[in-house]
Amino acid sequence: MKQVLLSLAVAFMSVGSFAQSDPVPVDDPCLLATDEATWTSLDLNADQLKEVMDLQTNCKTACAAVSETGERDARTGAAMLEQHEERIRKVLSADQYVKWKAWCAERTSRGQLH
Repeated sequence: MKQVLLSLAVAFMSVGSFAQSDPVPVDDPCLLATDEATWTSLDLNADQLKEVMDLQTNCKTACAAVSETGERDARTGAAMLEQHEERIRKVLSADQYVKWKAWCAERTSRGQLH
């Protein structure tokens, strides 16, 4: 009986590890590191989810474009992130935004950035 339970436990943990998404690099800003599962956990509706995912894609593209031209500096990157975060704030309800910022703060306290 113990052998069967141990086998089931190992199988369960193996399946769970495949179901997890790839980890986000720890140096990604919170805006870019927030995955679809996290957005969904904040009770976003379908329109909000699409909009925040589009904003993230736009932010990634804009940051990459600046990097490729060689014009990127810390102030430019921070300003771009602030602009995109402000757009995110307008998409979310006040409660959703507070919860998201709490998630970001928790992520920061775990040693990840932003």
